[in-house]
Amino acid sequence: MELRQLRYFLAAARHLNFTRAAREVHIAQPPFGRQIAALEAELGAQLLNREARGMSLTPAGALVATRAEEILGSIRRLEQDVAALPVDGCSPFRIGATPWLLHGRMPDGIAYLRRAHPDLEVSLSVHPIEELEARLRRNELDLTVGDEPSQDPAIEQIQLREEAFVLAVPEGHRLLLAPTGREPEEDVLIQIETRKARRDEHIAKALRALGVRVGRTLTVTEPGAALALVAGGAGVAVVPALARRMHSQGIVYLPLPGIFSPVLLSSLRGRNMAVVAGLADALRRLEAENRFQAPLEANTVQGS
Repeated sequence: MELRQLRYFLAAARHLNFTRAAREVHIAQPPFGRQIAALEAELGAQLLNREARGMSLTPAGALVATRAEEILGSIRRLEQDVAALPVDGCSPFRIGATPWLLHGRMPDGIAYLRRAHPDLEVSLSVHPIEELEARLRRNELDLTVGDEPSQDPAIEQIQLREEAFVLAVPEGHRLLLAPTGREPEEDVLIQIETRKARRDEHIAKALRALGVRVGRTLTVTEPGAALALVAGGAGVAVVPALARRMHSQGIVYLPLPGIFSPVLLSSLRGRNMAVVAGLADALRRLEAENRFQAPLEANTVQGS
């Protein structure tokens, strides 16, 4: 049995069409079909039902597809592990983080890694949340710090904590003043392009409870741009509480009860387990010692 036969069969299992599957693996259809037939002969089982109405996996085919994914995944991890071996006595350890979380625990995390693992050459890069998992799978990163739960069984995640969200409003905003009895003006809601929509309903409810009337939205790509617009009076923005460390002048941060997001360390399953677990434990200990930002109070919070 050859690895290429497993790759070809997985392509056939995905497409259930020899023409499209052969095109994916860049060979002609006749030799592609012969390789699939050779694999079936070697295993002594029919893997694909070939019928006039279409192609489907047999029970044996479904089993082989699952095991082939595991085998080829192990090969990929072997290649990645060899590529990650120390060079000149120092192993690269590449961390990717979202722009928001860069302003949170990252300095403490990097300091811990440098003390506990002097053999690691730690680097840090910032990426939009939707890029982190793909970069991890492509072995471009060893660890990511984000807030998006993964559905990929090859990725292991450790939740550090939950991050509260707040509403950033400009100083002098009507929410900070005594009610006038008049119909409140509509607000412009400034949104970050890379934020996921999974909390939209909860956020909308929390904004209504706070008295915010969203008239229109304005989308920006960078957190700093959103806060600069808020400070300039262009609108309001829902941001993680960590934003208070990024920008405080001209902005007041109001609690949004019940709106949280997980802070997750993600890595490929089976890789760098001791390093990642040690980092998670160190960050949790620091948080327990109140070295991090105090929780939001029940009333208006001014950035500091």
